[in-house]
Amino acid sequence: MDLWCVKACWGNYAFDFVHSDSVGNSGGILCIWDPNSFHKNNVTVSDYFCMVRDVWLKTGVDILMVVVYALQELRDKRILWDNLEHVINQWDEVLNSIQHLDKIKAMDVVQKAKIKWDIEGDKNTRYFHGVLNIRGIMVDGKWTEKPSNVKLEFLHHFRNRFDKPTDNRVHIDMNFPKSITIDQQMDLECAVFKEELKRAVWECGTDKSPGPDGSSFGFYRQFWSSIENDVFAAVSHFFTFGDIPNGCLRINTCKSKIMGVNVGDEKVKYAALKLRCLVFNTSFSYLGTNVGGNMSRVQAWTEVVDKVKSRLSNWKMKSLSIGGRLTLLQSVLGSMPIFHMSIFRVSLTVLHSLASIRCYFFNGHELNSNKASWVKWKNVLASKEKGGLGVSSLYALNRALMMKWVWRFYSQKESIWARVIKAIYGDDEQVGNISKAGSRSCWRNIVNEVRILSNQGIKVLDYMRIKLENGESTAFWDDNWIGGKVLKYSFPRIYALETEKEVAVNSKMSDTMLENSLRRSIRGGVEHVQFNELSDMLQSVSLMPYSDRCIDIDSIICPIRECGVESARHVFFSYNLVRQIVRKVCSWWDVMYIDVNSYVEWFNWMNSLRLKSKSKLKIEGVFYVVWWHVWTFRNKLLFEDKKSSKTIIFDDVVSRSYYW
Repeated sequence: MDLWCVKACWGNYAFDFVHSDSVGNSGGILCIWDPNSFHKNNVTVSDYFCMVRDVWLKTGVDILMVVVYALQELRDKRILWDNLEHVINQWDEVLNSIQHLDKIKAMDVVQKAKIKWDIEGDKNTRYFHGVLNIRGIMVDGKWTEKPSNVKLEFLHHFRNRFDKPTDNRVHIDMNFPKSITIDQQMDLECAVFKEELKRAVWECGTDKSPGPDGSSFGFYRQFWSSIENDVFAAVSHFFTFGDIPNGCLRINTCKSKIMGVNVGDEKVKYAALKLRCLVFNTSFSYLGTNVGGNMSRVQAWTEVVDKVKSRLSNWKMKSLSIGGRLTLLQSVLGSMPIFHMSIFRVSLTVLHSLASIRCYFFNGHELNSNKASWVKWKNVLASKEKGGLGVSSLYALNRALMMKWVWRFYSQKESIWARVIKAIYGDDEQVGNISKAGSRSCWRNIVNEVRILSNQGIKVLDYMRIKLENGESTAFWDDNWIGGKVLKYSFPRIYALETEKEVAVNSKMSDTMLENSLRRSIRGGVEHVQFNELSDMLQSVSLMPYSDRCIDIDSIICPIRECGVESARHVFFSYNLVRQIVRKVCSWWDVMYIDVNSYVEWFNWMNSLRLKSKSKLKIEGVFYVVWWHVWTFRNKLLFEDKKSSKTIIFDDVVSRSYYW
């Protein structure tokens, strides 16, 4: 097809075209366009279509024009375009599938790259990643992966690398051409003087940023007169020892003293020499009390006797009536040595000296005077029922205070001091029979005094009885609570069969049968006799009820459920209504619910929740509101006979939680 034929169709020469010649009975294809509107890039020509790729100059959009030779009937055209639309749609689906596969592949590549970076790192951090990913290490030719062994091997490795070498280092024996002079060496190695330290501080600018302590050099200049010695001491310590002291709480060993307890004097002196401190010798006074001395000697009580005498010298006995002297005698002179007398056994010589001082003061005489006493001192010490004045005897006071420690030993078995006594002297509660050879001590003096009083007919232990009450704090076998003796000593055959040797009286008496906790049944002979005696003895025992706390109330039964004894665990945790409300609270806060039966279980459940600290505090506050409403519900039910529903209580909890 020539240009003139195309011009005849278009009308002018302002055109561009492409054509496909006719094939057989089929006509040809002619595609014409305005070059001012479209710019042709390339053309594809076939027997039955022409495809032009061009650009629309107005918008710069790439356009693909396809001209197809097809049937001219309308029905045939519709069928053709439907088929073409179906083919195009299939292409779109194929393209979408290809894009989806590319996306999955890209995600897979990204994930693998991320994992690879976590394991190996990039080029800059690959070495450190490899160090961190080491699972084991070679130790003496053996591969080990145990974390503790790996850490220990790393510790030994780097310690050997950076520790000071134990062998001799290399010395360079040569004369260096350039070296400092002798004067310069002496100047570098000489001690620091306060003048040069002050000059160094003043040469630093005052406008510099403050140091780690927040103080600038302006602060040092202003208060130099006060801190000069401290700064000089710190700098001198640094140049002497090579380190900076840790703050101002360093112990001044020059003023410190060291004391040995059950340690030889030579070892104490050697330790003091190494620490550069003094040796602390006993005895010494601490808070007015002599510590470390042998209180069994008369000289150890000299300070106490002198204090009593000095107190008497400040009073004018002649200006006091006999009633005033009696009052001071009972309230002051009798209480001054009471602290020492409560711990140590006072010798009879010291007691006689103190009694003489009290006797002279009561009669209005000066010490060591030869005036006659009109009242016998024994009559003054006698009780008022026997015609005396009821002044306490220092001997009786000292022994009574010592016996109080025996009572504390039995009543405070779990205290620290009682456990220390048992660890040192043995867990033997027959205090009156303890007698061990060795050096004297406070506890041995107390124990021996129990034995001495027992020989004189004063059975101190017979006057000590355990207050049984409800039996929860009393050991059935180990405590002397019935019969005047410990049951494990009175009935040794039954105690040998007992499986719960530390059982309390309350638990043992609550069993329906006494032999339930025995490892086998009772046999004849001695076992049968002891078991019958023990059973007869326990028939007279009745435990005190404790739930009412000695308050006169109508009933101790829970008013909410009317079953079981009322307790905090029963009201706030076991009650079904409370558990339903707690379920609603857990659903409200979207946390896992579990049944708890005590405050300890609830506390552990709160700690197990994986929430932020603020959220935990809020949930804890909500539970406090729940318990407060439950207690209010209990009081209204008990005193006002009003009962609220579960829904109302939960709504009140929610509303109250926002206000709290």
